[in-house]
Amino acid sequence: MRCPDCNRQLDLKLCSKGVFRNLYFWGCTNFPNCHFILNTHVPENEYTDQIKMNLDIFHTLLREPTDEVVNGFKANMGLYLEHFITCRWGAHFNDLFDNIIQPYFDDVNLLKFILKSDIIRSESNIIVSDYGEKIFYELFRYLVKVEDKSIKEYLASTFPEFNKRFCT
Repeated sequence: MRCPDCNRQLDLKLCSKGVFRNLYFWGCTNFPNCHFILNTHVPENEYTDQIKMNLDIFHTLLREPTDEVVNGFKANMGLYLEHFITCRWGAHFNDLFDNIIQPYFDDVNLLKFILKSDIIRSESNIIVSDYGEKIFYELFRYLVKVEDKSIKEYLASTFPEFNKRFCT
């Protein structure tokens, strides 16, 4: 993921002090010149670094996902969403969506961040919200299936044209 302020890479870090101590956040690699952060509100756990994009580990951990495993998935959700949106290998992105994104994605602020980023490239059926979030129909069709109610409500209110087309 890229920083919206300076376009440098974002890096997953663990906060070591203050009210967010022991919680993960995405920070700009251009720090201290750039102070952009995106909080995950996910506590420190042993799985976060192990499961960034390793599908073999995903399947092992998904058999009996503990709270720590789920938190590891949530901390890395930005990477999963970016990969899901750009991936063209159907079996892979379906697996990623069905097993991690659909059941565990619950951060509306992360979704807004992703939809405002340059990850969403020009598509013929792209819609841009009043606040600059971009989405295309196929992505909407997947994301509206996410189990979290706040994600569904956000999508319905931000993209009513797609919501009407897909959800009625």
